[in-house]
Amino acid sequence: SRSCQLAGTARLESGVAKGSFEWSDGHVRGFGILQQAAMIMGRTEFQNLPISKATGDFEVRGGSYDFRNVVLDSPGLLRVTGHVSISSQRALQGEIQLGLSPSLLHGLDSLLAKVFTRQENGFVWASVTVGGTLDAPTENLSGRLASAVGEAAMDAVKPVLQSVPEPARKAVD
Repeated sequence: SRSCQLAGTARLESGVAKGSFEWSDGHVRGFGILQQAAMIMGRTEFQNLPISKATGDFEVRGGSYDFRNVVLDSPGLLRVTGHVSISSQRALQGEIQLGLSPSLLHGLDSLLAKVFTRQENGFVWASVTVGGTLDAPTENLSGRLASAVGEAAMDAVKPVLQSVPEPARKAVD
């Protein structure tokens, strides 16, 4: 098994550490959204997501961490860009852009087009707000995906319901 590599630069100014980092050949696992992605797309790679490279800038001040200009790449799967902050009380806050490879959406195009609304640089993109804590992270993408799945299911059922006689249709409603 390969080991990941972490490199970077940092400087300390008046008790604040500032710098940049590069992390390569790693994996990300244990996030609920990755488990959902594996299930929805039928791709087990999301359960132990390979990361070829992640870069960004950081600032550490009084036990709080701020990561800016983050770019995380998993070739053929996804790209993440944005910023995330971790307070000294372990609270998370951030805004990221999640880009998926269009090849992953084969058969799910219309479903996910409601969530991944922009196409750019070879990816389809969705904005994601991150919150919660390090121990219980939250994000607003899962709810939007669940809503899109529900809408797609209703869209699929509508033509069938239209063919049902009116008294039966009212009973179903």
